[in-house]
Amino acid sequence: VNIGNGQFSTFVTFPNKPNPLFPSLGGPFVEPVPDNIRIVGNHLLVPLLTGFPFVQNLSEVQIVNLPSGERGTFIPNLTSAIDVLRVGGNMYFTLEFSANQLANQPGRLKFFASPDAAPVVVVSNLISPTSMARDETTGFIFVTEISTGRIIRVQIL
Repeated sequence: VNIGNGQFSTFVTFPNKPNPLFPSLGGPFVEPVPDNIRIVGNHLLVPLLTGFPFVQNLSEVQIVNLPSGERGTFIPNLTSAIDVLRVGGNMYFTLEFSANQLANQPGRLKFFASPDAAPVVVVSNLISPTSMARDETTGFIFVTEISTGRIIRVQIL
């Protein structure tokens, strides 16, 4: 954004995805909802929540090359991804708003030993989580819950 005149330019656009539940539920496409940005080296990590019908395993974390704007899938098969956090060299936590929004299920915090590793569910009962941060000194992960007004502290052993 140009502070002087308010002009801005689009850096990257995330395309719609085919809705695998169509025509029984929702329209033919699901809209991506980029809801956070983390800078890691020369890249952006962008969790993409999906629009209605909130298809399980269709959400993901995208990686965007800062110099070129090229993008691709970094961590696939998530459900309502809302945040991502790198820890250590190549390990990641993901935060999901809900495990199944249509069934009103709670959110969850997952750990990935690498972007393509099988996830480990660390916490499975978060109420509408929206953001997370890690205390580098203690290793605690703090998670905000929008509906409860709480910040949850998760001890990672």
